[in-house]
Amino acid sequence: MHRAALLAAGLAVAAPAALAHPEGVLDCAVRVAFGTKGLAGVELELTLDPVSSKKVLAQHTLDSAGVPSGPPAAALRDAVRELLQTSGWMLDLRPAGAASALTLAETAPLALRRETSGQLAIQARLAPVGEVPTAAAWRVVCRDPTWYWFAGFTRPDQVQAAGCSVALGELQGSGEAPEAATESDDQHGDAPHAAPRAQEARLSCPGRG
Repeated sequence: MHRAALLAAGLAVAAPAALAHPEGVLDCAVRVAFGTKGLAGVELELTLDPVSSKKVLAQHTLDSAGVPSGPPAAALRDAVRELLQTSGWMLDLRPAGAASALTLAETAPLALRRETSGQLAIQARLAPVGEVPTAAAWRVVCRDPTWYWFAGFTRPDQVQAAGCSVALGELQGSGEAPEAATESDDQHGDAPHAAPRAQEARLSCPGRG
């Protein structure tokens, strides 16, 4: 079954080996919060491309605020949560030079909503598990390890942290970029290349190290 059909059924996880290249796009937005003891929390928002959003939202009833409602919506949230947890929330957050990323866990229920653009936005509130090292420089990567989604940042303001400056890594685009969904994307390889985006951002936070 094509991944788009699985997506419409609830963002079920497909086997990475079955995916020749990305078939959908996720715009990432990350807000990092620091407390007195260091990094305290992360707000992650993932926005699906218009066609993938349409395929998912067509299966659901939306309330007046654009939020999927009813029993099918609960199943959708569970499926999305499973996908994100399996992928480490599609987020690699670590002090610059650290050998491993922080382990993140939910601090609030996952939220889904339809934006005015018609796109589906997924919002997760996360916090690090265990002791968090203090650091003045951080590396933030938004990437789908299954390579179904082409995830990343298109603007520096999609990564925010009070008192920190942000620099995006190298933009991927043109022939390097995965393919974004279009109305004719019923088979692999039918979609045009996605707009360039960076999967990595660097935070410089003077005084936090």
